[in-house]
Amino acid sequence: MFFAFSIAAYAQVTATFQVGSVPETSAVKSGQTEKTGTITFTQLSGTTPANGSISVSYGVPITNCFGAGCFLAPAQQIQVSASITGITVNNAAGMLTILIPANQNNLDFQISNVRVALAGSPIAIGSSLSASISTVGVALLAGQTSVTVISAVGTGIAGVAVPSAFFPAPASINAVTLAGTYGSTINVTEGFLNAFGVTNITDTTQTLSVMVRLTVSQAPPAGVSITFPASASTTLPATGAVDVANAFEVTDQFGNPLGAAQTISSTSTSLAIYYRVGTNTDLTQVENLSIPYTIAVSPFAALPLPTTTISVTATFAPIGTPFGPFGQVLTGALGPIPRYADVEVGPATILIILPGTTTLLMPYATSES
Repeated sequence: MFFAFSIAAYAQVTATFQVGSVPETSAVKSGQTEKTGTITFTQLSGTTPANGSISVSYGVPITNCFGAGCFLAPAQQIQVSASITGITVNNAAGMLTILIPANQNNLDFQISNVRVALAGSPIAIGSSLSASISTVGVALLAGQTSVTVISAVGTGIAGVAVPSAFFPAPASINAVTLAGTYGSTINVTEGFLNAFGVTNITDTTQTLSVMVRLTVSQAPPAGVSITFPASASTTLPATGAVDVANAFEVTDQFGNPLGAAQTISSTSTSLAIYYRVGTNTDLTQVENLSIPYTIAVSPFAALPLPTTTISVTATFAPIGTPFGPFGQVLTGALGPIPRYADVEVGPATILIILPGTTTLLMPYATSES
């Protein structure tokens, strides 16, 4: 009887949990706030002690927060089952610790919407991200000390090009070209199926949707302008067909829609153009963000135009850091979700001004003596 009592007593003080996960399919390497998957904990046996805890280490900084003192909206915070009331987050170390309520016999809970900074981390493109799990006062099912939370880390933008097989070559004009309009299309290709993502209305754990920033290498010469449309569609790289019409809208650097085409001229102080996902993109296709642009030569331009080549690069935006200057979690306009490190892809040539050529016509010459 003493042996049986000892076993029962042991069972009462040692709770064993089974660990599982539903990982996010993919994440952007340049991301500062990439969402990780759900981790589940299922109590299989025993009774939870008064001083039990489970720690989860992501190996990269955690850039959102939880509970009192977290000034993110509830939907953007770390999500923990209602049965868990005690959780601490070490953001810089990428670790959260869950206090296990005492005297629980059937405690099942989950953690989700933990956002992490992959930018600047040693996590390689093409690899996965796993979280390590350790315990105090409780036990895990044998071998369950690590779970996958992101299946694959990829590049947000695979390439930027002018042209593709379905669009005209970069605008090319002669330095002595008469006034007129010319143009082509910039294709920004997403790095994996759902890299462009959906709006923050569809996914309320975001505060914004993905933005793409185009940066022009230099202002055009006087009398020449480059105009980008108010909206742009996604197309399929294999066919050039429109996939989602007007999926992106032109915005300012904070993601506020501008509602009108944007023009860069010789007097422009900014060479950046921003497009934000305004309509959900296709999560089942790798898409191009296809941006038709127009080159205009004014009738008042001084000819010959200077010979030049202008190109463009692209990066995901908004651009931001993982934390504030004092290591704090960023919120509001300073801390949009998602946000990214500046990783430029390209360049791709969008305008070539060729040396001017003229032909001198002398049909005949005479001389008299």
